[in-house]
Amino acid sequence: MLSSPAALADLIGLRVADLSLWLDTRGSGIDVALPACHTQFLRDGLPDGGLVLYVRDGTLPSTEGWHPIHDQSETWQLWQDERGRYIFVAPEVCPPRRHVVVDPDFAAGEVIGEFALGTNVTPAVYPLQNLEIKVFANWLAGFGDLVLHAVGIDLGGAGYCFAGRSGAGKSTLAAALMAAGGATMLGDDNLALRYLEDRFRIFGTPWHQDPARCSPHGAPLERFFFLDRNGDPGVKPLKPVDGIARLLQTAFIPYYRQDAMPTILERLSLLAEAVPFYTLSYRLGDDVMALIREA
Repeated sequence: MLSSPAALADLIGLRVADLSLWLDTRGSGIDVALPACHTQFLRDGLPDGGLVLYVRDGTLPSTEGWHPIHDQSETWQLWQDERGRYIFVAPEVCPPRRHVVVDPDFAAGEVIGEFALGTNVTPAVYPLQNLEIKVFANWLAGFGDLVLHAVGIDLGGAGYCFAGRSGAGKSTLAAALMAAGGATMLGDDNLALRYLEDRFRIFGTPWHQDPARCSPHGAPLERFFFLDRNGDPGVKPLKPVDGIARLLQTAFIPYYRQDAMPTILERLSLLAEAVPFYTLSYRLGDDVMALIREA
């Protein structure tokens, strides 16, 4: 779902997981349609740090001299050019074809796309559609941080994370937590896990379908749960090593980023020492909030 492009300025600022991203479409002739969940993450003012991306319509550059980092996916690719810049590619299967070119320090870059599609009218688009989460995942990786495939809530100023593979019941859990009340839903599908000021924090992200199920806020991470559909109802402690093993199976780990993996693994080791892990099993109709509070 996209918002009306008429209400958007030529300079769009977003704040996600304490990182600022700016889309500068001035002079591009491109109308930007913002996904519905993104409206909560908008920020005002002029760029004062973060990543500034200049958006333009045009012919995509040649890949000559590029080094493949992640090129096995049909939906997106990551390359690096001779200047060390990262190039995120949305191929033909995700029209319009686009490249997001980002400097190694994630301070500046550009979005080049075939937005006009050979016509005289440029349709309203979101230039980072399908690529934004990849850009942020790699940006966060440079700090040793991650994007999690998980549900997250802020309960009284404390963050609770609920991870699981597809089909583990994350959407059902999110609905149950919202129905129970008393907590802020940070996200029902994707969260950012960051280590800031000597503490792990989880943040909501805009990569969801329902604006009511995400928030731009963050909270210190107090408990980390893994959903278990087959276990007996209740909460059971997990050994730190088992918790990390499960996290590696459910998070967006950029294994292709050999430069970032050592720091990420160090952070995960620290996470195992700082935050307790549990399994959570429940049945429809159970008081899930009570189970969480008992952990």
